[in-house]
Amino acid sequence: MDPGRKYKWWILGALGLVLAGGAGIMLKGSASKPVSPVATGTPFAGGSNALLTALKEELFAVETDKLQGRLSETEYAEAEERTGDCVAAGASARRTRD
Repeated sequence: MDPGRKYKWWILGALGLVLAGGAGIMLKGSASKPVSPVATGTPFAGGSNALLTALKEELFAVETDKLQGRLSETEYAEAEERTGDCVAAGASARRTRD
């Protein structure tokens, strides 16, 4: 009789439990936090004040990224231009609505 044959299933079962436990621990610990404050809130739920809040949060995120060196000058300029376009579109929509 082979000596490994007697304990083969016990060893494989224990190995499976160890692997499943390790995967569970890794998945539990890998919860990532949102990068931008815009992703955490629901800024569009309350009308124009919510839009203003979302715009301020987006500007804050862009400025923070620039100060921390995550944005190059060209990326910063593009983000500023997009924000300016958003403000202009909102202002023109407000004028046509009033």
